[in-house]
Amino acid sequence: PIAPDPPLVTTASRALSRAQIQRAMRAIMPAVRRCYDKYKLQGVALIQMQVLQSGRVTYARVKGKFLGTSMGTCIAEAARTARFPRFDGKPLKFIYPVILR
Repeated sequence: PIAPDPPLVTTASRALSRAQIQRAMRAIMPAVRRCYDKYKLQGVALIQMQVLQSGRVTYARVKGKFLGTSMGTCIAEAARTARFPRFDGKPLKFIYPVILR
């Protein structure tokens, strides 16, 4: 008899590397730049995020100077579109600073 195919093995890493986080965040920078172009506020946006093992963002909030502003809301919406590689372990929480000028 023919043996069944082996199960697919995922190649998820244990955690996201700094380079993987930077790559995913660089991908959303055009949307963040559009927020800046629309509202013209300068400063540092502190994007607080949580990423699930699937690589999807479960939440993104902007802290600091832009908290509660239209620009902060715009940046948070852009951050929610970020996609990261799959990984194992607990959901990852981090704060990512973005300088806007």
